[in-house]
Amino acid sequence: MYGRPNWRWPGRIRTSHGRAIRIITYNVLGLQGCPPGEALEALGSFGGDAHIDHFAGVFVQLNTDILALEEGVAALMIKTIARRLE
Repeated sequence: MYGRPNWRWPGRIRTSHGRAIRIITYNVLGLQGCPPGEALEALGSFGGDAHIDHFAGVFVQLNTDILALEEGVAALMIKTIARRLE
């Protein structure tokens, strides 16, 4: 998988109703994929549809309520990814 997860185990917080909330921080390293050269070959151009779809899929697989991204990218790219998560 390009963009191998580099995330911490989720923290657990409970709501007033007792429901656990999953919180994950994820160092995305600029969404370049890992290793960068292989990721570029597999995912195509940085910011292209395949690239954005890949990372949107990775984030969905985390199945978290709150996802905090570290070392991110431009706001426009994150907004595009967020729209694909809806």
